Amino acid sequence: MRIFIPVLAAAMLAGCASNAPRVYSSPAPAGALECALRTMAGLGYNPIQGGVADGYVKFDRFRGTNTGQRAAAIIPGVGRPTDGDYILVAHAANTLRISVSAYKMVNGSTRTFGPSSEALGHAEALAATCAPPSTQNSGNPGGA
Repeated sequence: MRIFIPVLAAAMLAGCASNAPRVYSSPAPAGALECALRTMAGLGYNPIQGGVADGYVKFDRFRGTNTGQRAAAIIPGVGRPTDGDYILVAHAANTLRISVSAYKMVNGSTRTFGPSSEALGHAEALAATCAPPSTQNSGNPGGA
């Protein structure tokens, strides 16, 4: 029993670490949130919280549906979203911060999980588009 508890605790901690959101941060010019709105719409994400005036926007994108849920069973052929990605984009003090996580519906409750590789790629594309390297060097004539 003494060996089992530390092994179980280590396994649980390893599992929790993979559930953590991934965060990117980069210098960014004015207008970075407007850029994020355009870019994320093109990638299939919908804004669900915040806005440009709030200094942040939270985006959601469904990845899967489950037609086996009771609610879906009432109307045959209709699926309910069960998992997806969240990307939170904030712009303050000339810094763009992007947080990426995923969620799944488990027994009617939303649980947060580590981000999908596809969502991580989308976050990197967002950073490259809305906070390009040229904005990070004040000596670059094209930068801000």
